[in-house]
Amino acid sequence: MVASIRKKIVLLLILVFVTAVVLIIGAFNYSYFNSSYSSVKNAIYSHYRMLAENTGNNLRNPKGIHVVKVDDDGTLSIYKEGLPEQDKEDILTVAQGILATRENSGIWEHYQYENLVTDGQFLVAYMDISDEQNKVNSMVIRSFAIGGIAMAVWVLFTIWFSELLVHPMKLAMEKQREFMLMAGHELKTPITVISSSLELLKKNGIEDRYLDYAIEENSKMTTLVEEIVEISGIESNGGSLESKRNFQKSDLAECVKGGVLPFEASAFEKGVELNLSAREGIMIRVDESQIERLVGVLTDNAIKHTQKGDRVEVSLYEENGRAVLCVANQGEEIPVEEREKIFDRFYRVDKARNREEGRYGLGLFIASGIAKNHGAELTVDCRGGWTYFRFMMKIQ
Repeated sequence: MVASIRKKIVLLLILVFVTAVVLIIGAFNYSYFNSSYSSVKNAIYSHYRMLAENTGNNLRNPKGIHVVKVDDDGTLSIYKEGLPEQDKEDILTVAQGILATRENSGIWEHYQYENLVTDGQFLVAYMDISDEQNKVNSMVIRSFAIGGIAMAVWVLFTIWFSELLVHPMKLAMEKQREFMLMAGHELKTPITVISSSLELLKKNGIEDRYLDYAIEENSKMTTLVEEIVEISGIESNGGSLESKRNFQKSDLAECVKGGVLPFEASAFEKGVELNLSAREGIMIRVDESQIERLVGVLTDNAIKHTQKGDRVEVSLYEENGRAVLCVANQGEEIPVEEREKIFDRFYRVDKARNREEGRYGLGLFIASGIAKNHGAELTVDCRGGWTYFRFMMKIQ
């Protein structure tokens, strides 16, 4: 959880910084380009005015502005040649290219141009802006290089800063986990003593409804404490169960059978039809006890949400290079908005009913942790009056 929050902080800070840098660099380079464009445009218009006033006829323009006259019949002729000198055929070719754009002003290749009418004459004036374009390109490259360096520094800063922000949260959660783990272990002993004492009273022939209530509530408390201890192990390892030291190549079908078998009696008592179809020979590296626990959680959850006379189908098969365990049950579908939340700890769709049955919303969270520990995917889907839980793991 803390790692997820830290990741979001880092991504958010980087996104804000990148957006700001892109906007600043974009605005700066756009301003620089506009300034260069306007400067050339002003030089061309200034040259137009010189021609209109006949003050520049005997002068060569040091900025290299070439002016071409377009006659009524479309004939092109050089009206004013600028510096540096350019081959006359090339000047006319450039003018033809500019006229083909059918625009009064703009940039064609590496020439900036303006088309105006002076004293009844249609003139095309243009200037080679290769140097200006090179300067703009160079400015863009330099600005993005500086932005890249700033980005690298910012990433390092955000990593350090995010750690600083989540450190108090990490310490608080660590203390909470330690407390839950210690409390769970401390509670096991008195609960075991109470359970043994209650069972002894029952065996001695004491029949009392209050004794039955005590035994039932003690059983719920035992389950809760065991799940709290297990959940502390999950959270202390970043959302997955401890380590992979117990992984070994196993026939997944045997694990599935081992997880389903303990619930055949509860399914029979409730009048639920429990069917198992497991393909033999799917060999995969797993922690057998964890997989059996996952299968048990999903099977128990399915039975408890299935009405008398309906079915629970547990199947194991191979699909697209993955082992797929599917636990499906008939019954009321899980609302769409609840499906992503049911794998959160202590989350219960029907809180009143779960409380009565002694469930605390930890089973599916534990199953999700087992899936993460195996690099697998655990999903839920509902359609046609059925609810499907799928555990999918790549076969290596």
